[in-house]
Amino acid sequence: LYEDAKIVLTRHQALMGHLRERSNVVRGRVRLGIPPVILPVLFSQLIPKFMAEHPGIELEIIEEGAFELKRRLLLEELDLAILIEPGESYGIERFRLIEDEVVVAVRPNHPFQGKEALSYSDIGNEPLVILNDRFMLHHQILSEFRKVQQEPNIFFMSGAWDLLIGMVQELDVISILPEPILRFHHADDIKIIPFEPPMLWDVSLNRLVGTELRPVVRHVHQYIVHYFQSFWPTPVR
Repeated sequence: LYEDAKIVLTRHQALMGHLRERSNVVRGRVRLGIPPVILPVLFSQLIPKFMAEHPGIELEIIEEGAFELKRRLLLEELDLAILIEPGESYGIERFRLIEDEVVVAVRPNHPFQGKEALSYSDIGNEPLVILNDRFMLHHQILSEFRKVQQEPNIFFMSGAWDLLIGMVQELDVISILPEPILRFHHADDIKIIPFEPPMLWDVSLNRLVGTELRPVVRHVHQYIVHYFQSFWPTPVR
């Protein structure tokens, strides 16, 4: 009886250990909103890495512009959202992931190619190819032109940043894009010129204020923040 009891106790301890292990495994579905303009640039490595490490978590990616993502986050249709905008938003808590710059992109033989920096006054009369009004950057650009009391000469708008880069490569136009997008594209035949003063490009992870995150959502939140703190290179001017 004593020997049988030892076997039962050993197996009981093993069983309780397995139950504790399973209770610590995070499972469930998380709805994460990401603007399509940065999805391949910033998340092409993070998402497959996360999915390989967390087979029990279903990561649902919703691709929309910043305005729509913010609206859906406030309506609790999203658990987390990646937003590209400066400043705070009422009811939303933001965790900055990246602070980089928006720059001017021109062909190497463009008259601006020798400039070390540009202002919005400098480019006011140039034909511009920029992201359309579904993107926060579009509205930031128009706001900067209003500050210098100039009407931008918009030649073309698109939601595809690779198309805009292609137009800069082929035509005598300029574009205004985040520098990480140009680095991702490896656009060696494009001259990148910063703004003076610098125009910052903030990428943040956002959640609703005052809501208790489910354990699976909290885990995804922590994972994304840690990933960018650990793996994203510090921008160098």
